[in-house]
Amino acid sequence: MNFKLKITAAALSAILAASSLTSCSSKSVMTYGKHDISENEFIYYLATYKSRYAQTYSDFSDTHEFFAQAVGESGETAEDVLYSAVIHNVKMTLISEALFDEYNLKLSSYVEETINEYIEDFIDEYSDGSKTKFNASLGEFGINAKM
Repeated sequence: MNFKLKITAAALSAILAASSLTSCSSKSVMTYGKHDISENEFIYYLATYKSRYAQTYSDFSDTHEFFAQAVGESGETAEDVLYSAVIHNVKMTLISEALFDEYNLKLSSYVEETINEYIEDFIDEYSDGSKTKFNASLGEFGINAKM
C-alpha cells in the first residue's frame, strides 16, 4: 500500500476518535446547531472511506466503471453506497458533538491521553514520527490534526 493511502486510512480513525479535525478556510457543507463540517473535511471523509472500501473489497478498482456498477439487490451503485455512508456518519458526528455540548460532557484525562497516544502511534507508524509530515499529508485535504 502506498504511503499516502496508508496515511489516509490511518488518520481517519485517529482523527475521528479525537474529533480534532481543523479545516483551513473552506465553506461549511453540513451544519447541525453550532457545529459544522467544512468542504475540506467532507472531502477528507470521502477519501478515507474510499480508502477503507479499497482495503475491504478484493475486486476494488479505482475507476468510474467500478463506482458506477450496481451493488446488492437495491441497485444502488458503489458510489451511492459509499456517499450515503459518509453522509450518515457525518450527520451522526455532528449530532454527537451537539449532544456532547448540550449535556456539558467532557472527556476524562485518561480518554484524552489514550486518544493522544493513538494519534502518536499513527504518526510514528505512518509518518516516521514526524507531525509535520503527518500534517502535510492531511494538508492535501485542507485539514490538519491538532496536537
